[in-house]
Amino acid sequence: MAAWALEHHHPVDRDALAVVVGLTSATGSTAASAGEPAWTADRVDDLLWSGVTEWCRSRGVRFPAPDRVLSTLTTYLAWLRAHDALAPGSASHAHLRRAVAAHRRERGAGTTPVPHGRLASPATHQAQPASSSSPPRRLASVTPIA
Repeated sequence: MAAWALEHHHPVDRDALAVVVGLTSATGSTAASAGEPAWTADRVDDLLWSGVTEWCRSRGVRFPAPDRVLSTLTTYLAWLRAHDALAPGSASHAHLRRAVAAHRRERGAGTTPVPHGRLASPATHQAQPASSSSPPRRLASVTPIA
C-alpha cells in the first residue's frame, strides 16, 4: 500500500498506516476477506473517533498526528478503491472522502468530534502512557510525503 501511495503521489505516514491497517485487519481489510464490513461514513467515524485512540492505548504507543491519520486514511481508501477492494455495500469513494474531510474541518475548528454529536477539546485525546513507569513507544519513524 505504501509503495502504491508513493507511486501515485498520495500522502502516507507509516505510524498512521500501522494504526489504520491494524484496525481494519481486525475486521478484515479487503473485499476478498470473509465477512468484510462495508466502508461507510459511520465506519470512518468509529475508526477516527474511538478506534485510533483505543488501538494506540491498548498497545502503549503514541498517537500519530491527527492530520496524518486523516490523510493516510484517505490514501488507504483510495488504494482500496483502486484495487477494487471495497466491500460490497460500501459508500462511494467521494462519500468516504467527505466523511474524512468532516473530521478535518472539526480539527480546524479546534475541536475533535466524538460519537453522537458531542464535542471534546483536543486535549481529551492526548496519548497516555501504557504504564506510569514506561513512556509510550513509537511505532516507526515518520516519513511524511507531501
